[in-house]
Amino acid sequence: MTPKITNLKFPATLIRKIAPNIIHQYWIGWINIVPNRTNILKLFLSLIILEVSFSSLYTVLFNSKEKPKIPAFTNLTTSISNVILNIVLIFYLIKINPSYGLIGASFATFMSRYVGMGILIFFSKKRLDIIPHLDSITKPLFASLVMLAYLFIFDYFIELTVFTGILMILSAAIFYTILIFMMKATSIEEIKSLFKR
Repeated sequence: MTPKITNLKFPATLIRKIAPNIIHQYWIGWINIVPNRTNILKLFLSLIILEVSFSSLYTVLFNSKEKPKIPAFTNLTTSISNVILNIVLIFYLIKINPSYGLIGASFATFMSRYVGMGILIFFSKKRLDIIPHLDSITKPLFASLVMLAYLFIFDYFIELTVFTGILMILSAAIFYTILIFMMKATSIEEIKSLFKR
């Protein structure tokens, strides 16, 4: 029985979004160069963690089936779409407000990477007849969204310090783990198999 790796990807993305805020507050304070826009940047760029995880799995899958041209084509498509989207979005958004150029760049990267992941998923279905199970994505995603709501509620009611930030992340991880087991998205045997060699 192999563990479902998506059970770890979704919360890692959300924790990746929250943890820098705690470090930033401790070392620098809540002063942002671009107020309220850095959260949008961090959101887009942290969601790329999911894409990288899935794209890496699909790339290894295609390479193991001796079809390296598909990941190469995907990388080329992703790079070209990223350059085009960067030029268009930065050019138009910077006219509205210079700081919007940063948002345009992060959104361009986000979109081009997810287009690349979509291409890999499409070709895995068409060429390899491999379709991801919906449960392996929806259950961890739902648990992650509930955990995200928990994090926002925690942050709203409790003043964020380094100690409470660490407490927030640890309690969110425990909360997520309980949800995953309650939804039967994973089992004890799958967790044990992670530690067996």
